[in-house]
Amino acid sequence: MYLCHAQLKEQCALTLGYMAVGDPLHPHKQAILLTLFQTKEEKAFDLQVTVGEAISSVAAGSLSTASHDQWKLICSE
Repeated sequence: MYLCHAQLKEQCALTLGYMAVGDPLHPHKQAILLTLFQTKEEKAFDLQVTVGEAISSVAAGSLSTASHDQWKLICSE
């Protein structure tokens, strides 16, 4: 599967956001946030929404919905 440049940036932003979700004392949390903040120059709306999601994941940490066990959520429905 080949991703276009915009989709690749979105996936990278989400990956950066997920890196700090499980560890509240992640050693690179500040660097991740600074990298995500640098995308403010991008004009792509979808990318900005994705970056916002990634930033909120970093900020919420273990309270983020990204940190919840998806298998437990599916089974409880």
